[in-house]
Amino acid sequence: MTLVTAAVIKRHGLILIARKKKNKKRGGLWEFPGGKLHPGEKPEDGLRRELKEELGVEAEIGEFVGVWERPEIEPGVRLLVFMASISESPAESKDHEAIRWVSPDNFPLAEFAPLDREIALFLSRKR
Repeated sequence: MTLVTAAVIKRHGLILIARKKKNKKRGGLWEFPGGKLHPGEKPEDGLRRELKEELGVEAEIGEFVGVWERPEIEPGVRLLVFMASISESPAESKDHEAIRWVSPDNFPLAEFAPLDREIALFLSRKR
């Protein structure tokens, strides 16, 4: 089982999403920033590391949102989702071709990676 983390970063009612570069796995699709955990790494530490590596930002990891696991759409992946806050907006990303702040009402659902789409649907229903 591959453990992966994702951050729901909110600011002024908007949530940060990022579109993977086309040459990456799930390229061209939107996702919530995060990534794979290293062996023995705590999820919060791994997410903090991934946000620093991908977006160049320092993050405070907050409340645990939940676990997303759908073997029929993403076999062998367990996605751990946390709320997070950042002090500055990322200017760019080494793994993403675009970064946007979006209202949950306007998520591009058809353009999300499969498990991230499940998170987006959950977040849009919570409003």
